[in-house]
Amino acid sequence: MALEASNVINTRFLTTDFVNACAETLITKYMLLTPADMEKWEDDPEGWANAIDSENWEFELRPCAEITFMSLLTQYRDQLCPILLNLVEKVANVTSFQDLLFKDAVYAAVGLGVQSIYGRLDFETFLVNRLIPEISQKGSGLKILHRRIAWLLGRWVNEGISADSRVAIYQGLLELMVSEDDMVVRLTAAHSLRQAIDDWDFEISILLPYLGPAMDLLLKLLNEVEESDTVMKLISDLNTIADRTGEHMVPFAPKIIDLLMPHWQRAEDNPLFQSALVKAHVYLLEDVLDLWWTLLQTAPNSTSQLLSMLPAAIGLLEYDTEGLRKTLKIIESYVLLDGQITLQQGALQLFSGLASYIGSSKVEVAASISYLGETALQSCPVEVYGEALVQSGLLGNILNVLIQDELYAHAIMSYMTLFARLAICDAHFLLNYLRMASQQMPSTTPDDFVGLILDRWMDKFDNIGHPRTRKLNCIALTNLLRTFDPVVLARLPYLMAVWIDILAEVNDAEEE
Repeated sequence: MALEASNVINTRFLTTDFVNACAETLITKYMLLTPADMEKWEDDPEGWANAIDSENWEFELRPCAEITFMSLLTQYRDQLCPILLNLVEKVANVTSFQDLLFKDAVYAAVGLGVQSIYGRLDFETFLVNRLIPEISQKGSGLKILHRRIAWLLGRWVNEGISADSRVAIYQGLLELMVSEDDMVVRLTAAHSLRQAIDDWDFEISILLPYLGPAMDLLLKLLNEVEESDTVMKLISDLNTIADRTGEHMVPFAPKIIDLLMPHWQRAEDNPLFQSALVKAHVYLLEDVLDLWWTLLQTAPNSTSQLLSMLPAAIGLLEYDTEGLRKTLKIIESYVLLDGQITLQQGALQLFSGLASYIGSSKVEVAASISYLGETALQSCPVEVYGEALVQSGLLGNILNVLIQDELYAHAIMSYMTLFARLAICDAHFLLNYLRMASQQMPSTTPDDFVGLILDRWMDKFDNIGHPRTRKLNCIALTNLLRTFDPVVLARLPYLMAVWIDILAEVNDAEEE
């Protein structure tokens, strides 16, 4: 019964003439953009672009027509492909607004039917002789055509095209992304660019000449959009591009980070947007930071290009993000590559950024901040960074932590590692700083203040657990003794107790 019904439908209802007429009617009547579409496009470009991507074919006429056309083309491809190709030639030189709407629908059919007409349409010839010249055409009504071409390139770019055609697609999409063009056209081109890069046949060498301009245009677009859905889509595009281009994305890391932070702050008033942005932001930031750190790890020496990105790395310290540990690793790599130039360029900003974290009760934060600070202090003479170290407030914040004694002793002594390292680098500098800092304590003399800090320091010595850190503090206190400062000399009995403890630990370690 079912077979008989199927035969009746196919022979009496779905006749050749009917199928042909149905396909042409769908394209010429129901797949056209409507006046309502054009009005929404003008009034709210971002909203319309997002809506077009999320249309529900069950409730919207044009999407329903598109789904129906795709089903017909799949079922009757040999019959309908010649008709579609004939329509492509028919709309080659149209100029009127209504004809452009018809051309848009025809190109939509070419994109929707890519699987069916692949091999029948010479797309690479069509690209060079038709689409690229049409991209270069200018005119107020041509945004309809430009938006459709951008979409069409995204549909066909993954169909095994040649390297030369891929270059033409990159060039065409970049031309459509320029700021002078329509917002909907630019967004569509950006999404298609992501599709062109996220392809099985993608070759980074072909993209590299266009990566810089592409990132500039994409980041400019991200800076201009306002709707949260648009932001999320563009961040998704960036995520994919970063994943496929690897270390070649690193030079753009500062720009990406600078653009993401304002969006994060704006999201504070929109919990749903913030929740979605957190995920996208974390993934993209982690990818960029990982690539950045890898690039520094493999660099034989610092370069002007690497150093130009240093301010952005230090700037990340202003944001208490999930990527803090990676940010500290990146800055540490800069210091290890060339500590003197790094601190000459950014000592004040670096120490100010670290100062903002002094006082954190998290042991891992205290340890990470202290380790980077200690590495920086060892990297070059104190004369290079001494003034910035004082002005930044880093040492002052550590003093406050020691005096207030409100944190866990282990955290306090993690911060005091910076004082220990500074005492080893330049004991006179540290003592002079302490006497200068005593001016903020009007009820005590400079010598009394220095004595107070030394007493607190040695009182906390037994709270240091790691053998390396205990030895470091012991050497630091001993180096202060070499200044023959009377205040330090007065603590010699207490310092001898520290020596005895460390000597016993060293002997025990040697016996083991």
